[in-house]
Amino acid sequence: MKSLIPILVATAGLVAVASPAVAGNHADNSVEITNGRFQNLTKAGDAVHYDVKGGAIMFRTANETTVYVKVKGLEPGTFYPTHVHNQLCSWSPPGGSHYQEDVLGPVDRFNEMWPGFMTDDTGQGVGSATHAFRARPEAQSLVIHYPAMTSIRLACVDLT
Repeated sequence: MKSLIPILVATAGLVAVASPAVAGNHADNSVEITNGRFQNLTKAGDAVHYDVKGGAIMFRTANETTVYVKVKGLEPGTFYPTHVHNQLCSWSPPGGSHYQEDVLGPVDRFNEMWPGFMTDDTGQGVGSATHAFRARPEAQSLVIHYPAMTSIRLACVDLT
């Protein structure tokens, strides 16, 4: 499956056009696809600055949600915490809070969607997360956090 990640993310726009999102009853086998390109949340002159390029795509079916991320422009050989968030990137702070399937549940990789990734020696990374639930509409964005201080948000993509 990992070999498909770059193809899926690279063709996200094409897939979304070819397979339009289906609203309403999701009891059938329809797939809702949302995707976007990362926008940098840091800029030259900031204490932490990266020029992140890439995108993410989310597939929602009746009983499952999968999110894929592919990026470049980060530090080589580094794990980047990455989470689905409950607001758009234009929100303050960008992306709002982590999306949780059970809003009263624990903060963990089972209740939240964490497609974190390790970058290769060129600063590129791919990640994915699959859950046995259909993410609600408030799963709106994906945020890459700075590894040394996760309160710093490096990049955000709206999954619209």
